Amino acid sequence: MAVKKWLRALGDLCFPPCCLCCGTSLAWGGTIELCPGCAGKLRFITPPFCPLCGVMYVNSGGGSHLCTLCCRQEYAFDRARSICRYNPEIGTIIHSLKFAGLKTGLRTMAALAENSLIHDLSSPDIIVPVPLHPRKLRSRGFNQSLLLAQLFFPDQKDKIAHALVRSRHTLAQTGLTGAERRKNVVGAFTVRQPQEVQGKKICLVDDVFTTGTTVHECAKTLKKAGAASVQVATLAMVDIW
Repeated sequence: MAVKKWLRALGDLCFPPCCLCCGTSLAWGGTIELCPGCAGKLRFITPPFCPLCGVMYVNSGGGSHLCTLCCRQEYAFDRARSICRYNPEIGTIIHSLKFAGLKTGLRTMAALAENSLIHDLSSPDIIVPVPLHPRKLRSRGFNQSLLLAQLFFPDQKDKIAHALVRSRHTLAQTGLTGAERRKNVVGAFTVRQPQEVQGKKICLVDDVFTTGTTVHECAKTLKKAGAASVQVATLAMVDIW
């Protein structure tokens, strides 16, 4: 631990920390690499929220209850929890990782996860990152969902398993309608070894929950292979209601 702190201090000395969103210089040693202004714009998900998908209710005087979308359709996963509501600040951090390959925000993501609602999920037998297609993985060089799984559950890294594979290359979900998203991922995932998931409680990890289409398809595939339950943990959730 002392070595890690020393290396971190050395890194801050050689590369002075700055805000991941606006570039403002920061004091050394902070756990969240955001200036007070940008950090203050983050919106952590807190009750009341939908007990199934985890969407947070704003300006609601009532308690937690199923949202309209969850009342209308049936998800294959048992429940989902996200850390933050998606906004420009958390979007900048995610995009810099996914599309620019900048991993400087990982420490901040880990700090955000520490006391978040993802720990409301029950302890899983297996933690499964949502997989990338091999073509996308070669292009990006890493799977952001795997990095997030390691950050979200640092004491359970031995449970991380690549039980799912993306067997069909799909379009990026961004910009697609709900119907297009569902069609895009149908049949896109397969279970590598069914015996690995049979009877197991599984936690799926992804970066953003938008309509839940991708994690629904993953959960459906896992349950078809015999998984007992599937929960979902994501960094951010888009307000689409």
